[in-house]
Amino acid sequence: MDGLWLFKHGDLVLGPVSGAQLVEKLTSGELTLDTLVAPAGERDFHRMSEVDAFRVHVARAEARARVDAAVVVERAKSAKRLKILGGAAVVGVVVLGIVGIQLARNAAVHGWFGGGEVQTDDFEMGEITIRVAQARVDDEELFEYPGHGARRPGSGEPG
Repeated sequence: MDGLWLFKHGDLVLGPVSGAQLVEKLTSGELTLDTLVAPAGERDFHRMSEVDAFRVHVARAEARARVDAAVVVERAKSAKRLKILGGAAVVGVVVLGIVGIQLARNAAVHGWFGGGEVQTDDFEMGEITIRVAQARVDDEELFEYPGHGARRPGSGEPG
């Protein structure tokens, strides 16, 4: 890993950089395990994962990539779980609201514990009489207006 190295980025040959700088770029994600590298002055480029000087660092980068992928998967699962729990909570609140409204209606009509029932003993009903309505006598006043005497509605003058 000591010495200067060249690396390829696409068709470009970049460098020379130190081995530590290559490891830094690998760790930050700028370079991948498949990046072609060669010691300065050589023409044969090899994948970084095949160079003995970088094997330990390549293994660390692979492990970090696996951990990062697992974290992404766990975050997605967590977000999905949170959405499901949030939806269930909303449904629960709606159901509780509907139940509360029904309980309030029932309490308003029947009392809280059913004690608001009407006792039929409290009512007496007499005989019902149905008859034809009779016409009013003309001089019958419908309203008494204070201070001006009685007036017929709509006439504007006292009775």
